[in-house]
Amino acid sequence: DQLRKSDTNFFGVFLEGPCVAGFLPNNAASAVAEQWDYISQILPELEFLPFDTHLDNRKRMSWYQKVKKNMEKLSIGPTQIATYGEENGIRALLSFSTLCLLLAEESEEDEKDQFVK
Repeated sequence: DQLRKSDTNFFGVFLEGPCVAGFLPNNAASAVAEQWDYISQILPELEFLPFDTHLDNRKRMSWYQKVKKNMEKLSIGPTQIATYGEENGIRALLSFSTLCLLLAEESEEDEKDQFVK
């Protein structure tokens, strides 16, 4: 309840300027990493993004550790934060993007670009 009453929200992905922050369940983070790997196979000319490595680096940062400790102190887990269907929404978006990547693999040039976008 304390998190829901505050302006702090740990669940999901938030864009602010060039930065991305937030909390994703492990299965969603794994799915995002798999999709970046898949993109590098579909578009080998695109610079490889080691999502897992970047995520691990972020999780070692002091701000992340501080937030994680605060959540543990309050006995708050991700299932208690995601009460408005956020996790289902993220799963739906990941499923859609997976379908787009599969279609991109089977497509040519402009059509491939559209599916990857």
